[in-house]
Amino acid sequence: MRTHTLSIPLVFLGTLQILAAAGTSVSTGWERAKSTPELAAATTGNSWPDGIPYAVVGDPTGDTFGGGALQLDIIQLSATTNGSQLMVSVSFAGSISPGDSGNPDAVVGFIDLDTDQNTSTGVSNVGLFCPAPPMIGADFYVFLFAYDSATGMAELLDSTGALVGTVPVAFQSQSFGVDLPLSLLSDDGTVDVATVLGTFQEPTDCAPNGATLTSDGIPIPTLGEWGALLMGSLLLGLGAHTLWNRRLPSPRRGRFLPAASNISRFDPAGWVWILETGANWRKPSILGLLIAAPRAEEEGIMAETSFLRRFSGFTLRVTLLHLVTYTLIGWASYALLAKDYWSGPEALPGLRDPLSDHVQRWIWPAQILRGILHAAVLYPLLGAFLEMRRWGGLMIAALLLVIGAVAGISGWIESLVYTTTVHFELNLVHLPEIVVQTLLFGYLLLWWERRIQTRRSA
Repeated sequence: MRTHTLSIPLVFLGTLQILAAAGTSVSTGWERAKSTPELAAATTGNSWPDGIPYAVVGDPTGDTFGGGALQLDIIQLSATTNGSQLMVSVSFAGSISPGDSGNPDAVVGFIDLDTDQNTSTGVSNVGLFCPAPPMIGADFYVFLFAYDSATGMAELLDSTGALVGTVPVAFQSQSFGVDLPLSLLSDDGTVDVATVLGTFQEPTDCAPNGATLTSDGIPIPTLGEWGALLMGSLLLGLGAHTLWNRRLPSPRRGRFLPAASNISRFDPAGWVWILETGANWRKPSILGLLIAAPRAEEEGIMAETSFLRRFSGFTLRVTLLHLVTYTLIGWASYALLAKDYWSGPEALPGLRDPLSDHVQRWIWPAQILRGILHAAVLYPLLGAFLEMRRWGGLMIAALLLVIGAVAGISGWIESLVYTTTVHFELNLVHLPEIVVQTLLFGYLLLWWERRIQTRRSA
């Protein structure tokens, strides 16, 4: 009696895989740094609108290491990018003031920025002054010793100490932030950040302790993480397929259901069983699916082509159609309707320029992953879509639009309830694109599947 004992572990492992893929003496040097910028590197930023995702790390209160009476104590470091600038913010346990204010709590120091995320290049100011320095090779840094209240600007230096430009620093009573144009950094905004700050007399605190903070609240997957997502998707699909075909215990008799006498045939294009009552055909029911599927496999009615071969072919077709329709309709919409919302002086906050290095690096891996996930969801329903004939493509489009964009988790409705910044005008301007792309995708997919089904039955 076969029970498919691997089904539950496969689903469990696939789910876990997807979740896993988807967080000295310094006083002398400090005095030298005040007059020798080459020893330092720093950047920080703040003052971004609510709702833009950002990376943040807390710093323990009371972990200062200076010897003076006044110890500036960092409690939080955060960083984000909006596609055009890097913004870093530092918060303190007590009050602070600008470096040129002359007050005892005037804050100075460095914020190291590792733009190439390579510890073997650049300099490390935090390495000079922090008791537990992180591994970082700063390619740029903001030199807060040179802050000028008259202009509200601090110097941005490169790893050789050469002046790259000046950047705005906004001070509040217990925090400050720096906005750094990505054009000055020649970077996409994904930067490793670390800072060492203090008074003019001495450094007093570092953040993060013994580590770096990677800017941007949306982690950038590595190739290994992409592989983990793909492997998890495959494991989840195999587990679901095994569960779908396993025998179902009868709640009344405590054993497996007997063969159903009204099973007539299996539609191999999708997992849809057609049930027959007498000489009349009727559309499949959920109960029919549950009863018929295990028995059909046992009686040899299943199509000879293996599940993996069929699913792989279907996944390839879905992914190709998604890439083609997404690219053609998406870029037409961008050029004709949405460009000003994404780039230029009137771009909405929190959006990356589609032409930025970050977007160009990850757009195709992301769309391939979307195509694979679309296929995993649509494949069990393919037979039902084909049975709907001319309405099948419309149903696919409706699922992608309504559940995927409007009513799904993190969809438009949820965003209106739970987020502080909702670009509703952006949703509206992209609505024609989404409708056209999903309709084109749905009808092209079913046209392709019907051709394949016809060829197989010939």
